[in-house]
Amino acid sequence: MKNIYSYLYLLFLVTLVVASLNHFRESRVEFLYIKDLLPPDEFREIRGLCERLEPHMEEDELSIVRNRKRIGIGAEDRITELLSSGHVQEKLKLLEAKPSTTPVEYRVYGEGGRMGWHCDDQLYLKRQYEIVYTTENTSDSETQWIDPETKQLYSVRTEPNSALVVRSQSVLHHVTPVTHGVRKILKFAYV
Repeated sequence: MKNIYSYLYLLFLVTLVVASLNHFRESRVEFLYIKDLLPPDEFREIRGLCERLEPHMEEDELSIVRNRKRIGIGAEDRITELLSSGHVQEKLKLLEAKPSTTPVEYRVYGEGGRMGWHCDDQLYLKRQYEIVYTTENTSDSETQWIDPETKQLYSVRTEPNSALVVRSQSVLHHVTPVTHGVRKILKFAYV
C-alpha cells in the first residue's frame, strides 16, 4: 500500500512539473507589425465607434506625452469585444497569449502629439504584450524602436487597421511628433 501512495505522489509531482512548464512556456516575440488585423466590416465598425467617443476624450496628463487625448473603454464595450474576438486571437496566436483584463484605451495624437522613449510597464507575472491598433493615421508620425538584441533602430508609420505588438519591459520605443494630420489608436494588452 505504501508503494501505491509513493507512486501516486510521484505521478502527482511529475504532472505538476509538466503543467508548470506548459503554463510558463512563452512566446519569443519582442516586436511585431500586423496589417489588416480586422476584416473590413469590423474595421469600419470599430472606427465609427471610436469617432463617437471623441467628444468625451480628455487631455492625457502622462509626463512623457504631448498633445494626446484619451478615453478608457469598458470591458463590456463592443470595441473591447472586437479586439478580443476569435479572429483577432487567431491573428495574434503566435504570441501564445490571450486578451488581458487591462482596459482598452482610445488615444488621439493631434498636431505636436508625441510620446517619449519608454518601455511599457509589466502589469502581469506572465509575459505581456501591448498592442497598438491604428484606426486612422493621416500624420507623418512614426513609431521607432530599438531591437533589444541588435540595438538597431527601426521605424514604421502605422497604417489604419494595423496592429503594432510590443513586449512589455523589453522594447525601448517612442512616437515621433505629429507635424501635420492626426493619429488615432486603440491600445490594449494580451498576456
